[in-house]
Amino acid sequence: MKILKFGGSSVANADHIQKVISIVSEQQKTDGDFIVVVSALGGVTDALIDLANKAMQADASWSALFGELLAQHEQAICALIDKNHQQPVLQQIQQIFSQLQQSLNGIHLLGELSARSLDKVSSVGEQVSATIIHAALNHQAIDCQLLDAKKLIVTDENFGAAEVLIAQSYQQIGDFFGKRSGGFLVGGFMAATQDGTVTTLGRGGSDYTAALLGAALNATSIEIWTDVDGVLTADPRKVRSAFPLTDIRYEEAAELAHFGAKVIYPKIMKPARLKQIPIQIKNTFQPQAKGTRISNAAVASKFDIQGISSLADVCLLRIRLSDDRTIGEMIAQIFDILSRAGIKILLTTQASHEPSFCIAVASDQARRAKKMVEDTFALALELQKMQPVTLVEDLSIIAIVGRQMKGVPGISGRLFSTLGKNNINVFAIAQGSSELNISAVIHSQDEVPALRAIHREFFTADRNKPNVFLVGTGLIGAALLEQVSQAGSPIQLCGVANSRTTAINRNGIALEQWRTELAAGMAAKDRDFIDEMIRLDLANTVFVDCTSSDEITARYGAILQAGMAIAT
Repeated sequence: MKILKFGGSSVANADHIQKVISIVSEQQKTDGDFIVVVSALGGVTDALIDLANKAMQADASWSALFGELLAQHEQAICALIDKNHQQPVLQQIQQIFSQLQQSLNGIHLLGELSARSLDKVSSVGEQVSATIIHAALNHQAIDCQLLDAKKLIVTDENFGAAEVLIAQSYQQIGDFFGKRSGGFLVGGFMAATQDGTVTTLGRGGSDYTAALLGAALNATSIEIWTDVDGVLTADPRKVRSAFPLTDIRYEEAAELAHFGAKVIYPKIMKPARLKQIPIQIKNTFQPQAKGTRISNAAVASKFDIQGISSLADVCLLRIRLSDDRTIGEMIAQIFDILSRAGIKILLTTQASHEPSFCIAVASDQARRAKKMVEDTFALALELQKMQPVTLVEDLSIIAIVGRQMKGVPGISGRLFSTLGKNNINVFAIAQGSSELNISAVIHSQDEVPALRAIHREFFTADRNKPNVFLVGTGLIGAALLEQVSQAGSPIQLCGVANSRTTAINRNGIALEQWRTELAAGMAAKDRDFIDEMIRLDLANTVFVDCTSSDEITARYGAILQAGMAIAT
């Protein structure tokens, strides 16, 4: 049995769902035993939460939003299923939306939105998407049975982020499937209490659904289909040169997820790891891409770390006693009160020479956390046995992660040296007990520059070799490349372009082959050479301009701003 989970970006609209259907069709041809787990259509969960809040607030616009959501799903049905077969599916969707409207009317009349009611409303997205995608699969002769996750996964009554009752859920899943085989489809994210009340598994809950099903059935693999080519070395929106990892271990993936890697949901790791089921992160829009395999297998890497991650919108609480008494009891008490209040501690550090420590929390919880600490230790503050709690705002956490860091000396030195060279101040540092990560708290405005600098430091094969991008291959440019080639220079040519063609290779273009590579390259009108150079963000990039083009000169500012040198 294989589990295939498709997230919101993969089922955002009818065009995307058609790509999902193609992937499932290929899976059926390869192995007919599979379970497809789907999220709500793109943006629908947020819209449902907004809808529930508007109904509670008696905001008149909620009726219009309700109509828009219904229309969005009806349009998907009309695009995926031919006219002669649409009516039964449309009736099913309209029935689900009729029940949703009753729930919203109740919220509106009471003027109250409980966590229990919100779970019922927000779970509708997965119910509807599963119904539509199931009908579309069957319409294209891909036979699969539609399942209800609420009859498979059992949770406690912690509405909004319910805890799964693992033993009971595995028993129910095992009992249902028994000796059944074939294809199945289920909406993720939702579950139910022991008495059948709807609950949800929190954000990323559809990934968790996939992991629970996989673990309960000892699946051969769990595939998470998303909109990127796997787990990347860094967030590609912040580090343009980030690239996908082919293999990574469970604990490394969990560390990256904790520190902000959006492609991985942390809770998915434990069920898969305990059953030793590999997780494959794949791109719905490039299914031929290898993706990233997450497993317990030891994988050799030519890099000292596996990835860099970051968390924005962080604040530091600084807590300090006024005398030299031990603060162990205070730390334990603070951890307890914050945990009971649902405030997640992201990072903590303790000074070695004074009774003080720092706690990092999310910005939207920081002031509440500060007040709770001050209220708890009001007497100590009044007697001046404790100094006022200070709050440092506008911070981010960056973390480097990798199992091999244990055996390589100097990793932390390189990290902090890189930050220092780039004038980035560090407010706090921490290293996990597993030695899988080193974290630093920095100012928010330094987050992106820090990530790019660290990525260049750790993911450039030869950090001392200049990476040259040359534009203009007339007499001057050609002669320059010939001289460099004859001199045996350590320069690496990564890009060459003229007015007609561009050739780019982050791993280098052989100097004696540049003409051949350029002739076989991409048309200049189809790729902006300078934009691609900036996107790659290679260490020690030098842009060589052998033209007299004012258009290229006008781009110098962007090149310099990206931290790259220019030679003319």
